[in-house]
Amino acid sequence: ALHRPIPHAPEQFTYAWNNGGHLITGQGNNTWYRFDAQGGLAARRTDALGLNGMPDGTVEIDLIAGAGRHVNAGGLQRDWNTLSVEPNGGNIRLGNAMGERQHIAPNGRIVEELVAPRDGHGNPGLTRIHAQPDGMGNITVRLLYGDTVVPNTRVDLEGTGYRVVDTSVTEHADYWRTFGPDGSLRSEKISYLLRDGSADGTYLQIDYAGNTWTWMEVRAAQDIRRAGQAQAIPHGQQGLHGYNSGGSVTVKANGDLQLVGADRTPFYWRERLGPGTDGQRPILEIFRGSGGGRYWHQWSATAGDQLGAHVARGSRTFEDLPEGRLWKDYRHGTLWDPAVREYRTAADKGMIRAERQPDGSWRWYRYNERGALTLTGLRDHLSWGRGWRDIPSARNAGAVAQRYWSAFNFFPDALHYREHAVSGVNGGGFRASDAYKEFSPQIKDTGTREILQNNHTLETVRWAEQRPPQLLWKNLGTVDFHT
Repeated sequence: ALHRPIPHAPEQFTYAWNNGGHLITGQGNNTWYRFDAQGGLAARRTDALGLNGMPDGTVEIDLIAGAGRHVNAGGLQRDWNTLSVEPNGGNIRLGNAMGERQHIAPNGRIVEELVAPRDGHGNPGLTRIHAQPDGMGNITVRLLYGDTVVPNTRVDLEGTGYRVVDTSVTEHADYWRTFGPDGSLRSEKISYLLRDGSADGTYLQIDYAGNTWTWMEVRAAQDIRRAGQAQAIPHGQQGLHGYNSGGSVTVKANGDLQLVGADRTPFYWRERLGPGTDGQRPILEIFRGSGGGRYWHQWSATAGDQLGAHVARGSRTFEDLPEGRLWKDYRHGTLWDPAVREYRTAADKGMIRAERQPDGSWRWYRYNERGALTLTGLRDHLSWGRGWRDIPSARNAGAVAQRYWSAFNFFPDALHYREHAVSGVNGGGFRASDAYKEFSPQIKDTGTREILQNNHTLETVRWAEQRPPQLLWKNLGTVDFHT
């Protein structure tokens, strides 16, 4: 029997000599202690108690490797690669390179946690959820940015995880997200906004575990699924709920969110503008209106990875070009409603986004098919409106990534588009290669360059078009070839 100080009663353990040390195993093999040959404690696994003092799986401490592991009551495993023992009280401090931590008392109770909330793709943000019982046993939970509490937020315990609530007075008040004990995003509530930026009382509820979303509304103090956009129901579509009142969830590698409706197009987008991968960037939301049109709302950046102030709104238009889909965002509230962003589908199924800067210049960002940022730089506009070149700003990232130009006319619908292939390089980063695909306004693949063995290249050029210029047959009707 292994005797521990009162008030612990004696417990029955099994002893074995194992790999040059002493192994003492508890009943059911749930707990064990490993000592070296001299009797020094090397590792142990004991029952764990959660922040609320209730049983919460097991905690494993490896003093030799300086690591630990907590497996909670639901089977979720969290591995820690740093370990230290507090000199006073003997609490075990477990942590990782991200700055997350878990403090374990000698009796196995978790007495403090610091968790990094993730987005839907698993990317950690800049904020941290801090939970710790106070002197009265009440659990205090806060959302921190550094050592500062993020304003206009409230954190509640949600089962074994946490719920972060927006308490501001903006259109997104009562917006919330729930996270697991490891910071994984479980669900989210997003207010549905109208074109003028006001909330209509409905919201989009996202279930990340099931990869689904539902458009909800409140009736008679009950949350029910919205009827959807009935005018968009295709012929023969039937069911209890309306068309586009739910669908699937897509999260890109950079955290951008798309809620895809029954029409297989995004019903809602959310993306971060500007460079980088941190949370201190403006947030753009795009909604699908009742008539099928898209409109957007832009929010300022905040240090706490939250929605800031509403700074702009506008509409989004789409155009299918020979080289792929092109869409633009126009800002409302000005005399001319200028274009402030331009997007296009890349030949590698990625996306290119260009943003107008406050000084009138344009900066572009290129993403691969997974949504990861590969290249960025300034857009060099050619003189007399003849097009532009996208030049990477990183060193050794290639001379040009994309270009759009014509040497023969000034019509915006009669320009050639050339897109260079982008690939990873040794040591990290990406580079635009000399290989490219080129498209004309009339037909695809008017020119290509491929990289062969030994750095040889194969270039193809289409010398003649088989149709009249797009400007004529698309905008002016039938062409009178006799005249």
